[in-house]
Amino acid sequence: QNGKNLGDNTPFTVTGSYLFNGDWEVALRYQGHDDTPLTGAMAGDFAENTASVVVNKYVSGHDVKWQAQYANSSFTTADDIGVFSLGLVLAF
Repeated sequence: QNGKNLGDNTPFTVTGSYLFNGDWEVALRYQGHDDTPLTGAMAGDFAENTASVVVNKYVSGHDVKWQAQYANSSFTTADDIGVFSLGLVLAF
């Protein structure tokens, strides 16, 4: 424990992607957080794991990109949640 009642944690991320046809990309990502039990006002054991599937469509290199993502997060202290997001990335 770090002395601030925040617990210790060991977060990690693993990502793999494949670019095909020069402008389509599919990616898979797994993120894990495994916190030790907290003490004090924030007592409780919290762990979160998120698995994501991402599809990118590059319109103009990396300057213009559409991105669709589905992420499913599971928690030890709350209900699981799934989120779909759609975004447009513009770089100047």
